[in-house]
Amino acid sequence: MSKPNIFPALAPVSKREMFRASLGAFLGLLVSGFTTGMFMTDQAAIGILVAPMGASAVLLFGAPTSPFAQPWSILAGNTVALLSGLIILLAVDDVVLAASLAVSLTIGLMFFSNCIHPPSGAVALTVILSQPTISEFGYHAVVAPISLNSLILLSMAVLFNNLSGKKYPHIPVTDTGERSTQLDSLHLSTLPDDLNQALKRYDEVLNVSPDQLDWIMDQVQLQSYQRKLKGFSCGDIMEPCGITLSPRLRLNKAWSTLRKSGLNALPVVDENSRLVGIVSQHDFVRSRALSVEGQVGGTLTSNVESLLSGTRFLRVEDIMTRTVVSADSDTPIAKLVPALAEKGLHQIPIIDINSKVIGMVTQANLIGALLTSQEMVTSSKCA
Repeated sequence: MSKPNIFPALAPVSKREMFRASLGAFLGLLVSGFTTGMFMTDQAAIGILVAPMGASAVLLFGAPTSPFAQPWSILAGNTVALLSGLIILLAVDDVVLAASLAVSLTIGLMFFSNCIHPPSGAVALTVILSQPTISEFGYHAVVAPISLNSLILLSMAVLFNNLSGKKYPHIPVTDTGERSTQLDSLHLSTLPDDLNQALKRYDEVLNVSPDQLDWIMDQVQLQSYQRKLKGFSCGDIMEPCGITLSPRLRLNKAWSTLRKSGLNALPVVDENSRLVGIVSQHDFVRSRALSVEGQVGGTLTSNVESLLSGTRFLRVEDIMTRTVVSADSDTPIAKLVPALAEKGLHQIPIIDINSKVIGMVTQANLIGALLTSQEMVTSSKCA
């Protein structure tokens, strides 16, 4: 029987992140204290900094992507706690009972309002324990510092986190629909409903959002695939590229060639066969030359063909993507996994030392290599 571990299983972070979080908390509380002091010259207040703000600083600067650290969480959570504390303070005389009820009511209202912020429990407790100060100087003695501290600390978190490279408020990573589509095509993504059902069965509050969990799961699978493909190079799985496009080729002819190739994109080469760009179906669709007013009926193919008839003077160079992700034949396939899975790329040109296109690696090639590596592992186990 294994012994329980008394230490938490925290995700590893760099020393830079440790320093960044510590510096942020220092600056956030420093500015909050000085600014609150400028507005509150009345010594009747419980203090220009209330203790729960220390816990809020840990979340806002140490874990800015946490659901508990988002603006709605701290502002609504502290407001709920402040109101709960004041209501219980008016209704209950016993301090211990009042403190217990205030924190309990705060938790319930935070769940109901979707604004869980753990330090808010300490805010409710602070209100109850400040009863003597409130009785002598009035409610502003506790309402003012808590409200000002919350607003100023949040403002500092928005400023400092974004300046130090952390997007705050947190933007859900699954908002990038193209990325999710590509991951699905490589069988890397779970369905949102699968994750929601698992979280319902877990039935406990997590200090991580569902979109973060989904992203972490994708990264774990990508890492696993990179490990499995470690022995393969691009030259092992690439398809020889017999079809290329010239930058000067008319769009209607380029579209016809792309359709017949069966690929989603084709490399564009100069007169010396050197890679200068790539043209995909997406380039045709997003091109201004193909924009129309209103809804267009029919299939994608018929729509594009009808639109191209009016753009006979446009050429491949007018719509091609000039910054191309490419690799050479000796590049390990593992290095291409993020590009094919996360960046929305369907295929990657393989070039030689002279930048001439010698082949293409597609998502289908990648999946084939994965199946081959799995078969090799299975065979070795059976042997």
